[in-house]
Amino acid sequence: MASRARPEISALAEKIARGEAKLGIIGLGYVGMPLALTSAKAGFDVLGFDTNAPRVAQINRGESFLSHIPSEMMLDAVRTGRLEATSDFARLSEPDAILICVPTPLTKQREPNLS
Repeated sequence: MASRARPEISALAEKIARGEAKLGIIGLGYVGMPLALTSAKAGFDVLGFDTNAPRVAQINRGESFLSHIPSEMMLDAVRTGRLEATSDFARLSEPDAILICVPTPLTKQREPNLS
């Protein structure tokens, strides 16, 4: 039986396949920043969101805050216009797809607290 995706899902899948989708990544830490850079390198425009304003400014200057990511890689993504960081969560409507990369709190037993 053929799958019948809703038109907006099909349109998004086509934008992703063509590399034209704008990605939003919430949380630009140890998971979100490498994901943002990899996505930008693959040709996607990335709008990264983080609550840490100094970190956002550092990213937009092309300066890496992670020891395993060279600043040149960050600077290239920013200079090409593929990566922009913001603390303005009102801009969440801009990306076509949003990925959430924020820490999950743990219980005292070191299990994910999903409440």
